[in-house]
Amino acid sequence: MTQRIRFIWMFALLALFAYINKIEFIIFCFHRTEKEQKELFEEGKTKCDGVKKKSRHQNWRAIDLVVIEDGKCIWHGTSKYELLGRFWKLLGGTWGHDWYKNKETDFDDIYHFEV
Repeated sequence: MTQRIRFIWMFALLALFAYINKIEFIIFCFHRTEKEQKELFEEGKTKCDGVKKKSRHQNWRAIDLVVIEDGKCIWHGTSKYELLGRFWKLLGGTWGHDWYKNKETDFDDIYHFEV
C-alpha cells in the first residue's frame, strides 16, 4: 500500500472515530503547492520551506482540521483534539501537537495530522 493510500485510509478511520464520538470538524488544508508552502515558511508558520524540505501536505500525506463546537471553529486545544490525536497515533500517524510538547517547534500544531 502506498503512503498516500495509507494516509487516506487512516483519515477515513479518524473521520469515523470523530463521528462516533460526536466530534465535528472541517478540513482547512489538505494539499499545498510549493509556492503556498514557501509563503508559510517565510511567515514562520512551518519548518518546511517547500523546496529543500517538503511538507507532507505537498505530497498529500497530511491534513489540517479544526474542531467545530456550536457551529464555531475552535482554534485552541480541547479534549476533542486530544482524543483525535491519541486515536491518530494509535493508527500509526504523527500528530503536530507532539512536536510542540517535545519542544521541536515553538508553535502548537494541534490541527495537523500526517503520515
